[in-house]
Amino acid sequence: LLSITSPKRQGEVIDLLANSRVPVVVLDNHEPSIRRGRFSYVRFDTAAIVAAGLDYFEKTSPGAEVAFVPDPSHEAWSTAREEAFVKLAKKRSLAAHVYSGPSDGTLASWLTALHPQTGVLAANDLTALLVVETCAEARIDVPERLSVLGIDNDELICGHTRPPIATIEPNFAGAGFIAAATLQNMMDGRRTPRELKVAESVNRIVARQSARPSGGKPLLVRRAMDLIRADATKLDVNKLANALGVSRTKLADAFARNGTSIAAEIREVRFAKVLEHLSNPHQAIGPIANFCGWRSETHLMHY
Repeated sequence: LLSITSPKRQGEVIDLLANSRVPVVVLDNHEPSIRRGRFSYVRFDTAAIVAAGLDYFEKTSPGAEVAFVPDPSHEAWSTAREEAFVKLAKKRSLAAHVYSGPSDGTLASWLTALHPQTGVLAANDLTALLVVETCAEARIDVPERLSVLGIDNDELICGHTRPPIATIEPNFAGAGFIAAATLQNMMDGRRTPRELKVAESVNRIVARQSARPSGGKPLLVRRAMDLIRADATKLDVNKLANALGVSRTKLADAFARNGTSIAAEIREVRFAKVLEHLSNPHQAIGPIANFCGWRSETHLMHY
């Protein structure tokens, strides 16, 4: 399994593999320069991934405009997603915008000029992080003014930002299975298709705060919820009030006026994290409970 980030080094390795008799399966790479006659290519359905993002925006903010921010590298995979966005937005008669400038102050100006409630689809999670950070510097509220959605569900990025980044999770497991099966067929000397597309390319939409409707909640509650979603495993009511610089009573009253409680919201986020980890069959419930903020497995089951 090779992952090569340097374009120059990538070309050298691809040439070496092409001149050898080694079976090669290329996974979701859109660069024309690596196409070789003896390689097989497994690709996600880019249009389906982008369509899932547009579906989400149309569901959460009907009638809102949409926008796309490409990766600053403008590599082929980003261009493919951008082209799919433009084509699908036109087909759906959506008011759409595509950012075409550098990743500096120009991006802030462009984001500021977008119509309120615009849904911004980023080329990937790292680009979504750039958008969220730029919005923070430009004092653009996310998700109150702009909704931001990434692609890939890189949890190291998405789960540790303020607000946490919503994202489209491709079917990585399905793509890996197809790639492994194709490689096995090639090693066994059987004929294999030159190109294979992952039929179910979208696994799920991970709905985090960056693209979740605010529902008219007051600023104090929204700020508290950002902190809870970012670090619910370590927070309690007192720590949360201290972090926000308000009294415990004032914070509790703000939540009560919205028909909920601080403890209930913390539990909900912890439960969501438990469910995420339970999707991995190799993890035991005890360590998951501890990691997600519960004292023990028994404490978790009590709730």
